[in-house]
Amino acid sequence: MLNQNDKIELFSEEINKNADKIVKKLEKQTERFRRQQLDAFESDAREQLEHRIDYASHRLKTEMNREISALRAEQKRAALAHRAEIVDAAFDEAKGRLQAFRATPAYRDLLSDVLRSLAAGFDGDVILYVAPQEVPLAAELSQSLTNVADIRADASITLGLAKASDPAGAVFADDTMECRLAQYRETFLERSGLIV
Repeated sequence: MLNQNDKIELFSEEINKNADKIVKKLEKQTERFRRQQLDAFESDAREQLEHRIDYASHRLKTEMNREISALRAEQKRAALAHRAEIVDAAFDEAKGRLQAFRATPAYRDLLSDVLRSLAAGFDGDVILYVAPQEVPLAAELSQSLTNVADIRADASITLGLAKASDPAGAVFADDTMECRLAQYRETFLERSGLIV
């Protein structure tokens, strides 16, 4: 039979075994809880990081698109300005050549044809308008035209040829080099390949 000390010792051992079981059980529960908390934290951190990355990526894309749009607009403005310079230079050269053309016999013949065509376009009397320095030439060229009521100087005609109107000013025709150049300029942009 066991004595009192042995009983106490067995009881202590039993308590220690139970305590060890409880400690191990608590350690497992603690470890499980710690893993759950860590997993939840990692999941939350990953979710927040993905949200921040998405937000930063969206903001960066928006800023890049804005910058790209601004650069494209600036490039288009620069291209349009350069195109305008090219077209202006081409038409300035054309104006210079037209001024030189006005001193040739071919211009005299062309002006005669234009005056005749303008006068023929009116049923009654017609007033012809030419550059101030060409009034004498126009008077000479239109002597055979029976419906010419008057030939007047028009300072707005700087490149040559003529305009016409009826005496009341109700009907008007423009066959000046300025008018022709304006029409050519419009079609030039379409046909030149200088499209921006």
